Amino acid sequence: MVLHNGLEREAELLGILQKAEQALLPVIAQAGVVDKASFEIEKDGRGDFKGAVISLNVDGRTLRLGLDIEAASHRDFRYAALVIPQRIREFRKHAKRFDERMETLRVKVQERIDRAGHGMRLISFDMEPLDVRQAFHWREQCLEARVELLDPTLKPAIVPLRSYTYRRFAASVALLERRQRGRSAMATRLAKQGAVFEGDILTEALIDRPGQTLPEVAA
Repeated sequence: MVLHNGLEREAELLGILQKAEQALLPVIAQAGVVDKASFEIEKDGRGDFKGAVISLNVDGRTLRLGLDIEAASHRDFRYAALVIPQRIREFRKHAKRFDERMETLRVKVQERIDRAGHGMRLISFDMEPLDVRQAFHWREQCLEARVELLDPTLKPAIVPLRSYTYRRFAASVALLERRQRGRSAMATRLAKQGAVFEGDILTEALIDRPGQTLPEVAA
């Protein structure tokens, strides 16, 4: 039942995105953005639907606008259509200073992740989606670093880090570094032993309690 409701919800959101695309593309084109915009569903850290992101190619730079999908569905996108041209003008006006700020931070974050090592990688560094209702400020715009590392199952995963300053990015990377160090060491150890998972004495005791063996559980 939960899965069914989830599928219905996703279908509903996709329908809203299609309506948004039909309603807003003419406005975007009129504002001087020639390339086709990208409309995507945005999810939060838990995988729940958070809203929509409209990515616009503005003079070779990416402007990412966040759309409150619930509010937009009730307003028929009229408000979004009204303010998107203004967001594009603000972005163009301050694009050079924003580029300089973002590149400075990107280099520092890249260097910090490289120092962390253990297989961590910076996948992308861009602006966090800006709520379409808020004005664009090059100095105050939140940024987003997407970092690849190992998840608790030792599989590659991408974690988004969002911040305004290098100090906060560095603190977030330090937290990830501690987790990654242990997971990377475990992955290396398992690879050397040709194992698929590792259990301690407590784990073995819990497995043995209902009368199962380790090979049975592994199978």
